[in-house]
Amino acid sequence: MNFTAARPSSAHYQRATARAGAGAPLLAMLQPRVTTYTVVVGGGPHLAMQESSFRVAMCIHQELVTRASQPTSAPTPRSPREQVRALRDQLSHGDPSAAAKLAGYLAWRGEGWTSDDRLAVVAALRAHALRALPSVLDAVAACARADVVDAAVNALRGAAESVSGTNALATALQGHDSPDARMAVARALGAARGLARDDACHALVGALRDPDADVRESAAWALVNLGVPAAKDALGAARDRERNEAVRASLDEAIDALSDG
Repeated sequence: MNFTAARPSSAHYQRATARAGAGAPLLAMLQPRVTTYTVVVGGGPHLAMQESSFRVAMCIHQELVTRASQPTSAPTPRSPREQVRALRDQLSHGDPSAAAKLAGYLAWRGEGWTSDDRLAVVAALRAHALRALPSVLDAVAACARADVVDAAVNALRGAAESVSGTNALATALQGHDSPDARMAVARALGAARGLARDDACHALVGALRDPDADVRESAAWALVNLGVPAAKDALGAARDRERNEAVRASLDEAIDALSDG
């Protein structure tokens, strides 16, 4: 089997070298060895060596040409603040990976990182809370520090502003593996209003039977925040069956608060 490889033009090499960056010196070193070869596959040792030299050079050349033909990507932002701005824009344009990266900044604490930066992260996630819901819950499950949970609750309250968002929160409240994530969801549901309030109330009444005490307590106070009078009976029933003294005391306080409201 015979085949011939022609040497690329000097102009082609100059364009590739100009765009190839760190690979350019390697290309310059190999350029003299890439000549016109006629290779006989299965030939003697001398032809086999020529074939190997040709293949290595052409593979590297092809890689450099491929890199040269690709558009130059934007430089990576140099600071977390710049990263957040870029991710916020990506999230607003529907980038599915941006929510997870942005939610990771809920737990970020570093030099120069201020409360305003944290608020910017929360605001971006809240504006797209339904899309960001799984990522925010994953962030809470990974780091249940109090400030992270508080920030996540504020972000998730954006989902509680709509019926579809409230239903998504209700599903997470019933099925998420992390008690900390369920607690954050319960607190967020307390912000539901309008048509979403009845759905939120139903989900929170169910959460009064959650196996985790903190989730049950959070659900009780979220019901108070909803201000639904019918929730008083559900809170009373939960108090009667509650065996955790701290939660039982919170239920008594929640009943009193709802009665006063």
